[in-house]
Amino acid sequence: MINSVGAGAVVSIDAILFQMLVDSVDEIRHLHESPTICPEGQIVPDALRERIQPWQRGQIVNSAAFIREFNLHSKWSIPRGVVNLSQQILSAEAVYLDELQAASLAGIPWRGTFDARLETCIRCGRAATWRFVIKKPPEMPVEIAWRLARPENAVPLCHKCVHITKFDQSEHIRFDLAWGLWAARFEALHRWYLAVQYGQLPKGWAKDEYPLWPREHGGSVWREGSGSFMHCLPRPPLGVKRSQVHFSALNRAMGMSAKRHEKNGPYFSTLKLKHVIPDPNLDPGEYYCEHGCIYRGTVTCCYCSRDRNGTTR
Repeated sequence: MINSVGAGAVVSIDAILFQMLVDSVDEIRHLHESPTICPEGQIVPDALRERIQPWQRGQIVNSAAFIREFNLHSKWSIPRGVVNLSQQILSAEAVYLDELQAASLAGIPWRGTFDARLETCIRCGRAATWRFVIKKPPEMPVEIAWRLARPENAVPLCHKCVHITKFDQSEHIRFDLAWGLWAARFEALHRWYLAVQYGQLPKGWAKDEYPLWPREHGGSVWREGSGSFMHCLPRPPLGVKRSQVHFSALNRAMGMSAKRHEKNGPYFSTLKLKHVIPDPNLDPGEYYCEHGCIYRGTVTCCYCSRDRNGTTR
C-alpha cells in the first residue's frame, strides 16, 4: 500500500513538473519569436526592458531559471536553443533579478479586478479612477518603481471629488487620503520609498519572502501592513486596521462637515466615518515617517526632526 501510494505520488509530481517545464519553454519560445527583443536568437536587453512590464519580466526570469535548473538535473531533454536563450535572459536581467522575481509575485495588474462597488469614489460613491499619491522619481528604475503602482499608493476618486478635495494641488490631501484609507499599508510603502531614496534599506532584505517591502517596514499580517509573499496579492482596502488618526485624516481630506447632507460613498458607510470626531490636536497633513513618527501640518516630524523627504532639519 505504501509503495503504491508512493508510486502514485511520484507520477503526480512528474506530471506537474513536466507541465511546468512545458509552460516555461512556451514562455521562452514567445520571446524568441519577437523580432525586436530577440533578433537572430540574441536577446536585446534594452528592448526587453522597454517593451515588457517588470512583472512579466519576472515571470520570464522564473521560467528561464526553471529551465536552467532542469537542464542540469532533469531526465527530460530540453532543446539547446531554449537553454541558451534562458541563459541570455538571466544574464541580461542579473542586476535586478531579485526585484523582478518580487514583481512577478506582487506587481501584477490589479485595476479593474476588485469588486466594482469597491472601485467607486470613496467620497461620493460615483464611478471613479484610481489616483496615485507618491509619484515615481525620474531616476528610480522601473524594476523598483513597480511598487508605486500598487493599490496601497492609490485612492479611487471621481473627477468632481478630485476638484473638491484639491487632490492634484495639495500633497497634504493626497497623503491624508492614502494614509487614512490604507493606514499601516501606506505607512509601510512610504517607509520603503524613503529608505530607497536615502539608501537606508535593511541589509539582507529577503525579497522572496517579503517582495513588497522589508519585514521591518510593516506588521505581521495584511491588515497591519505586512509585505510578506503571503500578503502580497493586490487587494482592496477593506479590513485594513485603522486608528483614530487614520479616520481623522480621511475626515479632513474628504471634508465631512461639508458633506452633511450628501449621500456617503461605500467606504464612508463601511468605515462609519459619520461617527468619528476628528481630534482637534491633529493638524492637516499628518502621516508617519520611516521611523513611525507622525508629521504635523508643518511637514516636520514630531520626534526625529525630519521633514517629509527624510531630511534632518
